[in-house]
Amino acid sequence: MYFLIPCQKICRNLNIFITLYSIFGFLLCISFFSTSYCAGLKVANSLSSYTSKSPNIKKNEQETIFHKIISGKIPSTKVWEDDEVYAFRDINPVAKTHILVIPKKMNGLDMLSSAKEEHIPILGKLLYAVSLIAKQEKLDKGYRVVINCDKQGCQSVPYLHLHLIGGEQLGWPPTGK
Repeated sequence: MYFLIPCQKICRNLNIFITLYSIFGFLLCISFFSTSYCAGLKVANSLSSYTSKSPNIKKNEQETIFHKIISGKIPSTKVWEDDEVYAFRDINPVAKTHILVIPKKMNGLDMLSSAKEEHIPILGKLLYAVSLIAKQEKLDKGYRVVINCDKQGCQSVPYLHLHLIGGEQLGWPPTGK
């Protein structure tokens, strides 16, 4: 049985009415003007430009849901954290274990194709963090690390993030659709 919990919020500085519905915390549906969207993080991220900016954003960066999670504006289920990396459970898991691993500072790294030589240290740190988290989560039978890149790669948030997926037998090959 599904329970819909409505919440109402008026965005700061704008007279936009948004209705949020949560089904056991797994699905986020938003009515924005006369259009309704149901797409989890992708939808929440689309509203980010209508709210105040987080302190960890550079001038040329668009605020995303991940900025808000790191700053504490949006709650998350933290799994692991250090000075440079933050990891939390995905609200729409595709497997028993589904964790998102993100750098705390975007520094222009909105997707893997934007990586430059200066990003080598954080890219290595993210992969190392995944290995530590996998051990912590007891994924000793195996896991998958996914980095979606841009629209055709199904990247829903323009902020580099790694998906750590496991805890059950995964299929191969991953489907394209």
